[in-house]
Amino acid sequence: MSLHEHAARVTAALVALERAFRDESATIAELEPIALHLEEAMALKAAIDARFAWLAGEQEAGRRRGTTSPRDYLMRVLGISGQEASQRLRSAETLYGAIAPREIKVADFLGQEDPEAAVLEAQRKEQRRQEEECRKQAEARQLAAQVALEKQRVVEQELKRLNEHSNPGRAALGATALAEAKKRTPEDLRQWVRQAVRAANKNGRTPAGKRDHLAAYKKREFWMSRPDSDGGVKFGGYLSAGGAAVLSAALAPGRNAGVNTDADPAEDRRSLPQRRADQLVALAQEYVDRPERVRTGRASLVITGTARDFAELDENSRFLTNTGHELNSLEVLIAGWRGTDYALVMNDAKKLPLAFAQRKRTATFEQRMVLAAMELVCSCPGCEVPAAECDAHHVQAFIAGGRTDIENLTLLCRNHHTDNNDKRDGTGGLGHYERDPGTGVVGWQPPGNNPRMYNTTVMRERAPGARVLAEARQVRRELAVPPDTGAVEVCCVDGGSGGASGAQGETRARVS
Repeated sequence: MSLHEHAARVTAALVALERAFRDESATIAELEPIALHLEEAMALKAAIDARFAWLAGEQEAGRRRGTTSPRDYLMRVLGISGQEASQRLRSAETLYGAIAPREIKVADFLGQEDPEAAVLEAQRKEQRRQEEECRKQAEARQLAAQVALEKQRVVEQELKRLNEHSNPGRAALGATALAEAKKRTPEDLRQWVRQAVRAANKNGRTPAGKRDHLAAYKKREFWMSRPDSDGGVKFGGYLSAGGAAVLSAALAPGRNAGVNTDADPAEDRRSLPQRRADQLVALAQEYVDRPERVRTGRASLVITGTARDFAELDENSRFLTNTGHELNSLEVLIAGWRGTDYALVMNDAKKLPLAFAQRKRTATFEQRMVLAAMELVCSCPGCEVPAAECDAHHVQAFIAGGRTDIENLTLLCRNHHTDNNDKRDGTGGLGHYERDPGTGVVGWQPPGNNPRMYNTTVMRERAPGARVLAEARQVRRELAVPPDTGAVEVCCVDGGSGGASGAQGETRARVS
């Protein structure tokens, strides 16, 4: 029986089971053993997912879908989220990834009586460690097919806390944890793995038998969640003791009443956590306001909107920024009061020659601001990486004569920028980006004769440029006006206090 036939039988069986579970005459006594059987079978599905993800990377399957990224390949083929694709790739790495040898530095053994002999012994120990890790990894592959997906995810999450030189290592501890998973609840398993990770980190030593004093520093990270319904985000991370000490010292002044507020200290009713949050924002604002930073345009907050958005400003107004966050009207006014931000206002306009053109390869700060207003996010279909984290990509390659002007630039995140084929010949299974001559919208052209694809995500369609052009096209349709590419006027207003002179400024460009 072929693999296709096996898959078809599985699908048919699941369809039959789903119908049986919907049967109103079915009893829980009848369905309970079936539900248990299915739950156990899902472990096999997770094992298959991990293997498929591993093969996608090993065999460069992404080029079948116009990308070099296994993550993007899984998203495009299976229709799963980026988070799920990343999780499957992590599982694949745990179960199938090569056990890398640890670096043995001769300098670490110079203080010993016989450094050469010590190095040879360390190399032998490292070889034995690798062999043991490989054996445990093979054992983990067998166990993974018997452990529920939820428990596998618990193990994966906790193993992230392991240090580079932990003892036992990731593969060995992972196999032991999967064996424990068969007799523990998910909650108890988490506690067991967490305790085992602590012990492994404590027992860890470098190949020279020393403690790794940079273990905490190597695990440093910072993350922010997606905005919630109020526009706010959660954030967190991990710092070494040194980093934590610096941050704590910087936050300490914010504990005092009256700091970072115009209120009288005696009337400051903010809680301590609120004061700390305000101090953190003040520290970031101080960095953003630095004159040397302002002159280069780096780390600037760009508030985007149409002329109508700003004209009809009220307490319910919302404005998107180049960082991907949405500000309410009060936050917009505060940003303008600080005088350190930029606002981009877009209007309908007749088609006029482009501004912001240059002969250099690198896009100017003004051009990047216009791109933020026009596109807001990466131009790759389905991508929502904000403008602040994107590159300015030449639609027609600079080396092939493409100019660095707005009409030849588009936003691409670093991941999708590397997937672009500047030669536009489909080599390597990679596509390129083109601007539609009728609408002026940039889309991804897959290799071959496949139709061009566009980013139609909610964030892209909320870009001021996209909204202005959509409204203009709607008006033309209603008035039966001949199609036009539809230029928009972009007005960039500098808050003013960030510049060297402190004078407010306004820059305008008409972009088709």
